[in-house]
Amino acid sequence: MVVRENVQAYGLQVPAHDLAQEEAFGLEPVPFIARANPAPVIDLSSHLSLQDGVGEVQVLQDAAQTYPARALLGRMLVAEGLFQHALTFLRQQGIQQVWVTLGEAGSWLDGLQVLVPLARIPVQLEDRVRLQHEILAQWEAALARTLRRARLAFLTRNPLLKPITRAHANFPMQTMPDGNPKMGYRVEAMLAQDVVKAAVAALGASLRGVQLKPQGWDRILGVVREEAGAINLKATLEQVMKAIDAGTDTDTFGPPLPRLHVPQHLYNPLLLAASATPVNVGEQFSLLDDYPVTLRITPPPLQDSEARLVWDLRRVWDRIHKQPEWAGVDVVLLRNLAGVGVGLFAGEGFYPDFLLWLKRDTLQALAFVEPKGLRHQWPQDKFDLLDQTVPSWKFPVPVRGYVHSANSESELRKIQPGFSWAAAPASLMKQDADGLYVEELLKKLMATLSPKP
Repeated sequence: MVVRENVQAYGLQVPAHDLAQEEAFGLEPVPFIARANPAPVIDLSSHLSLQDGVGEVQVLQDAAQTYPARALLGRMLVAEGLFQHALTFLRQQGIQQVWVTLGEAGSWLDGLQVLVPLARIPVQLEDRVRLQHEILAQWEAALARTLRRARLAFLTRNPLLKPITRAHANFPMQTMPDGNPKMGYRVEAMLAQDVVKAAVAALGASLRGVQLKPQGWDRILGVVREEAGAINLKATLEQVMKAIDAGTDTDTFGPPLPRLHVPQHLYNPLLLAASATPVNVGEQFSLLDDYPVTLRITPPPLQDSEARLVWDLRRVWDRIHKQPEWAGVDVVLLRNLAGVGVGLFAGEGFYPDFLLWLKRDTLQALAFVEPKGLRHQWPQDKFDLLDQTVPSWKFPVPVRGYVHSANSESELRKIQPGFSWAAAPASLMKQDADGLYVEELLKKLMATLSPKP
């Protein structure tokens, strides 16, 4: 991106960590309410197996039926056992705020359903033990979730918002060779130690029996390390710095776009987490030429899906920014750096990669965006948070959260049976090849602003 202006001048607001509120929440009792934590349906159809005399055969294709957990477990797990397990778990985790009653434990257990293949009915002791372990794991997750949600609800009653300034952790500072701090990435080429070791070993073998003074051997090793072990990037880095100073380090999308603001130090040039291979395409150049060396980049470079969001935002805004509905609207994109950025949702497994603002006159809205998609499991808690809880928050600035995924329906059905994009959660958006998801995101965020007078 090519915008060079000071983003902090726009008065953008972002949720901040409120230590006083955190301390106050620590004194709040948090009751466990079964109806607020509905028990899930435990699917054992992929966990139970049959013996065919040779080995285990999965019964995934067999017909399955839902049964109450109590009917399957009998006296193996009753409300009293669940209650006592809760007390032990909370004590072990150091959670003193959550309190559970015997009645609520029983209500949660009453609502628990289990999907079991008909071929496994009646359920044998081994399978009942597995089921008991699964139920206790879900019970512990429900207790921990109760605390997380209570904390989030408490912190968002009177949320603390602060303006983005140069001091915010999402603006990484690097120390330049002259000792002065400057915003940007730090790129380091690691020494090719394996090359050095191999060269020294081969040299030592070839010189076996030769009488060398210690100083002479040190000089030889110094030359080996200089020639084989250290990657000299001086010339290339000088080229980079000259390009930045001359303003020619921009992308090839064209001139800057009106009212699209992207901090130059994070996206220009755009650093990707890809193999360090030579690049000689268009105006791009490689830091490494043909050296097979590992780079250490701080903050971490962008993944493909993250870079795609940046590119798609640029091309979509290029297409729509002149349309009447976007007149007077500014768009600002900022990377949310892992571990130091805005972690308001971290407890729910949602640590967004980007902060995206829409600003019109004195009004603004903020979206937390996670474009990395879905991989191993279906995060229902995350979607419940983004679809049901976040829109009800009383922030002075409207806040929303979205997950972008390039996964196909068939891929997502592997982690969420029956999934279809037509019935997907509102906060889950398909990262299509044409970038239409970006326009949809901008329209959703625009809808949260007050209408024009």
